[in-house]
Amino acid sequence: MSEITSHAVAREIQLKFNNPLRGERLIDDLKDLILKVADAISIRGIIPGHIKAFVVEGDFYSALNCTRPGKVEIEYSEDFATSELRAPQLSLVAVISLIPKEQVANVIDENVNMLMKKWQMKS
Repeated sequence: MSEITSHAVAREIQLKFNNPLRGERLIDDLKDLILKVADAISIRGIIPGHIKAFVVEGDFYSALNCTRPGKVEIEYSEDFATSELRAPQLSLVAVISLIPKEQVANVIDENVNMLMKKWQMKS
């Protein structure tokens, strides 16, 4: 019998926007990112693990969770959606089995890089 291993791929990113970004747009963009990652690493329509994102700036926060392609659960603090975010901290974690860690990391990094370009991040 072969042993199934699980591994985590985590990214901690201090975001710095050129112009404030509304919380609802950040949620929508992160949801899209998570759905793209979920589609890329799913096996026969199932994610062998979960993908989570957590964003915080001051008293505002949002948490996104995905355990199956096409569905992201979202929770956020009061007024997060209408807040104007300037430099939130983003934590993105995928805990996955059956798929090589490098493959998961590459998918996450490619999608994060595309999102950074979309947001035209400060260097």
